[in-house]
Amino acid sequence: MIVFDHNDLGWLTVSAWIFTASAVTANLANIVTAMIIFNNENYVHHSWHTAMLMWLFIIVPLVFNLYFKKLLNTFETIGGITHVVFFIVSIITLTALSRRSTNEFVWQTLVNDLSGWTNSGVAFGLGLLTMTVPLVGADGLLHMSMDLDNVPPCTNCNTNWNRCRSQEGSN
Repeated sequence: MIVFDHNDLGWLTVSAWIFTASAVTANLANIVTAMIIFNNENYVHHSWHTAMLMWLFIIVPLVFNLYFKKLLNTFETIGGITHVVFFIVSIITLTALSRRSTNEFVWQTLVNDLSGWTNSGVAFGLGLLTMTVPLVGADGLLHMSMDLDNVPPCTNCNTNWNRCRSQEGSN
């Protein structure tokens, strides 16, 4: 069994924050860049444009955390309420207005030729990546452990499992 001391968990948490922050901003910047390319035929893409968008997506929360501390709780509450409300509205809208497919089409058909990727695994992985990035890693585990009663044994066990699992993928 792998045992971590507090320094390992501290560095693990700091690294997870850095990697998660960069992954989320990279995803947002790539989505915005793709939308610009798709909607503007005259746009010439340079990689530094995506880097500037990443900086923009980092600076906005930084400014709010540094200069608008008193408003932050209000913004988080409004954001939480709007997430729930718009989730419900989206589900109702999609349910009411969407085309219906047969059960066989839903469970037996994989459509990946619209994205340009010919490999089904690559297309599935890229589509799944954006949804799973906020949920993975030791940082999410440490935040979720705040809700547990028996935190130290559970956190150590799950952190070890996460580290072993991530090592398996890198070999």
